[in-house]
Amino acid sequence: MDDSDKLMLTLVNNARAVSKDCGGTNYGAVEAIAWHCQLETAAQNHSTSMADNDFFDHSGLDGSSPGDRITAAGYNWRAYAENIAAGYNDEEAVMTAWLESPGHCANIMNTAVTEMGAGMAENPSARYRIYWTQDFADQ
Repeated sequence: MDDSDKLMLTLVNNARAVSKDCGGTNYGAVEAIAWHCQLETAAQNHSTSMADNDFFDHSGLDGSSPGDRITAAGYNWRAYAENIAAGYNDEEAVMTAWLESPGHCANIMNTAVTEMGAGMAENPSARYRIYWTQDFADQ
């Protein structure tokens, strides 16, 4: 877990620690979640694929879903959620954007997930340059 990962986990848990209005749906404060290296692997691989291949989608180029990628990373999930973003320069900026988006905010506040991993990849020649993925899950 590097400094970027630690910051992302802190930002997610700070958000989960207080009530949030996610597009008109109120979510009460929820428990902190833990970092999981297999979820980090799934998220990093997807961010790298988006950056390297200059695309932006929850579906991988091979047709994989977030659940497929989480399973491929070795995580046996019961529930999962994924946030992706592109073009944001740092963890604070992308978290602000996710929290302002109802669906992404709901994923962050989801009580069904207990662990997360995230990844960021850069490609100066890609359309958005910086690609982010958060994978949330529970075993």
